[in-house]
Amino acid sequence: MTDCYDKVSHSFFRKDFGDSSIYHPTIHSKGPWAADMLHGRVVSGLISYVAEQNLKGRINISGWQVSRITVDMFRAAPMLPLYVDVNYLRTGRRIQVLEVEININPNGNEKVLVAKGTVIALKKNMDPVEKVWSPDVWDVEYPKDSIICATEGGSSSSSDKVPIWDTVNITDGKNEYSSDNRIIRNFGVRRAWIREKMNLVAGESPSQLVRVAQVADIANPLANSSEYGLRYINADITLYLNRDPIGQWIGVETLQHGSTDGIALGAINIYDQEGLVGISTVSGLAQLPST
Repeated sequence: MTDCYDKVSHSFFRKDFGDSSIYHPTIHSKGPWAADMLHGRVVSGLISYVAEQNLKGRINISGWQVSRITVDMFRAAPMLPLYVDVNYLRTGRRIQVLEVEININPNGNEKVLVAKGTVIALKKNMDPVEKVWSPDVWDVEYPKDSIICATEGGSSSSSDKVPIWDTVNITDGKNEYSSDNRIIRNFGVRRAWIREKMNLVAGESPSQLVRVAQVADIANPLANSSEYGLRYINADITLYLNRDPIGQWIGVETLQHGSTDGIALGAINIYDQEGLVGISTVSGLAQLPST
């Protein structure tokens, strides 16, 4: 199977040469709201990456499942070096809970907290034999992995237009391979397949957990966009997983939207080629991109 990561050498971050807890954002990590602001997906991706690396040093992670990642974004994360701190809140036989703090140090004097993630990992076990209700299978055509990996244009925030992700939009149950890689803003439930295009950290192919943590941020534009664009900036992301996704493409589908007095709630279902793997929720504040 050909993977787009084999063809694109770009990344969102590079580790500091002297301190591996410091991450330097690249131009590709810029978000849509302001020229000096990081994309929400790279913040959630970094938190999941740091959490996963720490868990690997403590437990046999193949026997565990990261079941929840909650990312609180306290302020706009600027295009500055990010300082990462990790603190374990619980280390039990069946549960591991850790916090990942993302700080900046703009003046070289005192760190400023910009985001914090709480990550829960649960030990895998046998499912009960009793049947439990679950929704119908998501019978949407899985995209072909052989679709050419774009090298320019598409969904990108960077000045040189290297795509951050590929999108296959779904209309009336059929895949639509849009030329500009945008999610179609039709009125109603939106569905799409997303394929990540960037390494999170330079020189490292992202894990499936990191990939889905980055896709989780799309809950805001998928659920909270109008026919004319996105007018809400999300203040958080909560991703729930019952398993890691399989394959390059991750499916997303609008689950919920509500908004009152400039505050929005959005939620999406997340799928892979075998079915439902999780849910992502966001809260948003009404805002227009700066010019």
